[in-house]
Amino acid sequence: MFWLTVGGPIMGSARTPGELAAFPLGFFLGIVGTQAGLVLAVHRAASVASVRWGTLRRASGALLLAAGGYLAVSAVRAP
Repeated sequence: MFWLTVGGPIMGSARTPGELAAFPLGFFLGIVGTQAGLVLAVHRAASVASVRWGTLRRASGALLLAAGGYLAVSAVRAP
């Protein structure tokens, strides 16, 4: 959806090959950089925290499965 509504028109307005390459390169580097930063932050927090991470992972997995089940049932029941 992003590339159809925002990314495509921005790429279409590029005047040089450098501008054409700069936008997707910066976009993807920003996404990957943000995700890498989050991974490092969670890793460092896990080494400091005294919470049982296995329990939290199982609980979040159960919530994710429940949400997926709810969405699947909602999709089947939709008119």
